[in-house]
Amino acid sequence: MILASLLQAPSAYDLVQNAVQQPDGTLLVPADATIVLRRNDILEEMRRNLRDGLLVGTYKDADILAAESEPVIVHPQIQYQRLAPQFDEMVRQQLADLLCGPGTDPGDCEAVDTGGYRVTTTLDASMQAKAEKWLKAYVIAPNLGSKQATIDYLAGLGITVQGDPYDYYRIVGPNPSTGNATGLRAANMHNGALMAVDYRTGQVLAYAGSAGFYEKPVADPARSGQNLFDPQFDVLSNGWRQPGSSFKPINYIVGIQDKTLTASSLFMDVATNFGGGYMPHDADNYERGPVRLREALQYSLNIPAVKAASINGVDHLMRRAQDFGLVFQPNASPGLSIGVGTLEVHPADLVSAYGAIADGGTLVKRSMILSIKDSKGNAVPFAGDNRQTETHPTTPQAAYIMTDILKGNTDPSQNNWWSQYKLAEGKTRRPATLKTGTSDQTEDLFALGYVAPPSDPNAPALVAGVWAGNSDRTPGRGVMSLELAAPLWHAFMQDVTSGTPITDFAQPGGLNWVNVDAFSGMLPGAFTSHVFREVFIDGTEPTQVDNTKVPKDVDTVSNTLWTYDCPGIKDTKGYLDLSQVDNGNPNFQTFDQTWIARARTGVGKKGGPNNGTTMYFYQTGFWLPFGASWGAPFAPTTSCTSNTGTPPPTPVPTPSPTPTPEPTPTPSPTPTAPPTAAPTPTPTAHPTAVPTAPPTAHPTAVPTPTPTPTPTETPTPTETPTETPTPTETPTETPTASVIFFPGFALLSLVGRRSRLGRARASAAAQQRLR
Repeated sequence: MILASLLQAPSAYDLVQNAVQQPDGTLLVPADATIVLRRNDILEEMRRNLRDGLLVGTYKDADILAAESEPVIVHPQIQYQRLAPQFDEMVRQQLADLLCGPGTDPGDCEAVDTGGYRVTTTLDASMQAKAEKWLKAYVIAPNLGSKQATIDYLAGLGITVQGDPYDYYRIVGPNPSTGNATGLRAANMHNGALMAVDYRTGQVLAYAGSAGFYEKPVADPARSGQNLFDPQFDVLSNGWRQPGSSFKPINYIVGIQDKTLTASSLFMDVATNFGGGYMPHDADNYERGPVRLREALQYSLNIPAVKAASINGVDHLMRRAQDFGLVFQPNASPGLSIGVGTLEVHPADLVSAYGAIADGGTLVKRSMILSIKDSKGNAVPFAGDNRQTETHPTTPQAAYIMTDILKGNTDPSQNNWWSQYKLAEGKTRRPATLKTGTSDQTEDLFALGYVAPPSDPNAPALVAGVWAGNSDRTPGRGVMSLELAAPLWHAFMQDVTSGTPITDFAQPGGLNWVNVDAFSGMLPGAFTSHVFREVFIDGTEPTQVDNTKVPKDVDTVSNTLWTYDCPGIKDTKGYLDLSQVDNGNPNFQTFDQTWIARARTGVGKKGGPNNGTTMYFYQTGFWLPFGASWGAPFAPTTSCTSNTGTPPPTPVPTPSPTPTPEPTPTPSPTPTAPPTAAPTPTPTAHPTAVPTAPPTAHPTAVPTPTPTPTPTETPTPTETPTETPTPTETPTETPTASVIFFPGFALLSLVGRRSRLGRARASAAAQQRLR
């Protein structure tokens, strides 16, 4: 009777549309549904015909009544599951556009299903299966309600603790990325998407717009009518999602190509008010002070990215991002927050943009169809047939620099955190880039990266991107891209590249490698402690010698600024001076000074507009590639004079000329210049002035005024006498001057010797740096 009822109104009486899913998964059509009421009307007509004699002997009245009360249950049908259904939907749409006009719904274009067309696509079936496997493992498995259910589901996918502990523990727990004992089971993330493209051809090789097209939706218990997981919505091409930090490579490469930025550009990672109360902070709320662009991108620092956006200019950055194939929503106006990826994009477009960087600055339009033939085997021309649309949003030089920076993210020697997701063939690391992105409210998690192109021109050069989140934008709980999107990307890329040859990225011409100060990015200076070899577009190499470390004279004993009354010896050292880093931007410089005042007292000091914490690069106790330093210590602010009180008075000069000291006694001193006053001719037994310190020896005899003996040799004034002369008559200056003079002369000699020793050590250190 149901079939007979459907004939009158197939759409209105559709059983599936009228059914309600029961807890056991069956579909029950309610008794008051129009299709059930229509069925009962037909059964009642049969009962009348039975009473009228038309159906006498065919049915019993009781049987007809029983049929009216029978529940209508829709039993699950064996459904044919298409390979890559969302990819298939995209191909069908392209075919409908070709056969019936742009924008035609495939369901309204009869030729799509009945025209007998044979379409050959770009899809790699094996790669697609791996994409779907890892999406199910990382997104569906953790949300099955119990740990055992998750374990059993993973086992069905071939993931066990014995065979694959790496992925098993990240999903089930404890998660090596966080130490979380529950892994991803408490993350509240129910959906994901993945796409892989051959960036040299633009051909889409794997495409999964959700974690499982044929999976059941997951309702959001906190939002009526909303789903945490909408399995048939294609997030890759139809979703608008915030890329977060995964947009930063686009931001920085624009400045590198424009030659307003280089990989060694110095940024102060310091909380800054950019206007309108916009004060971004880094994910951990640390403020690291001086960082180079390479470091800022590899460790995904937010404040430098916003400063880079201000240098690029928001409008210019948006236009250049569109050159990379990114599409923004109409009237989008993000302000400087575009630098940290707040402007929503289609995830598929972001994958292609990364592919353009991978391909040396060439963006190849994505394609899904290789050929179309009609029912007679004739080729059907279509857009993209044997022609790939190419644009060049950046230069090979800028693209290589960006690739080299992102490649460092999978190199443990450059990145101690992201490199846990390095790709390897056995024990050999495969050169690969990786960048993650997490939106501010953890609604969107991204991971994107690519491997070097293979030597075989017919082999695919892979770029892949992963998105994870909830369909209704519900935030995750305590999870970031590094815990979900990055390991999912890693699992897929490790799987599909296994067994393929290892190659590296080729360097184009027009680049130059230069050693720079590891903290300032400038040319190494006299007080540079670490250098880093950096790559530059020809003509953009730094010319400024490091000026963030300046010389200061300090006392070796008290470690204060040197003054004449210090207890130790003067030593010249390099000290940190960051006051001029942002001298072209008074606003930036104001907030720099606030940080500097805190940083003088060390790391872990909170303050500033975001109550941020001072920190070295990167984090104490975790990763300090250049030591616990900002490049040098801050200079002391006090001096010996301020420490010891009032300096001693300066001796009052006498009117007599300064005599030349004599090593032998003479009745009268022999001055180097005619005196202005004659000495007393009459000898006296004692000096007329009492010395402030007794002479080292008493006079042996009282000299007579005549005759005046002539010394056998007059020593030069630069030599210290071997013994103290014995005064025989009233000297023209007090003994105080002669006693002080000789120790002072010896001290000056010591200082000179130490300066020569310091220069020798500095020369040896310079040679060591060159080696």
